[in-house]
Amino acid sequence: MTSEQRTDAYRRQGDEMRRKILDHVTQKGHLYKSELDEWMRSQGMAVNKAQNTYSSLVESGELAKITEHATNKVLVGSPSHIITMLREDVSGKYRR
Repeated sequence: MTSEQRTDAYRRQGDEMRRKILDHVTQKGHLYKSELDEWMRSQGMAVNKAQNTYSSLVESGELAKITEHATNKVLVGSPSHIITMLREDVSGKYRR
């Protein structure tokens, strides 16, 4: 395998991981980060690669996250779903 082929294979693998993570989170609406981590491991995703992919999705705005005040647990969801949760949060349960 040439260097170019290897780079292309890694890129395609990363693209597939991004798609799987986005599809899973979108299907659920939102879930705790710990649940997402567990799901990524169950899918056989390498921990470091999965965490880097998750971070890049949040950084790019494709995923959003909020924190529960009482527990400090992080919830992850699609940006529109998280915005709705924040908008409907009259008790102040969540913070960005």
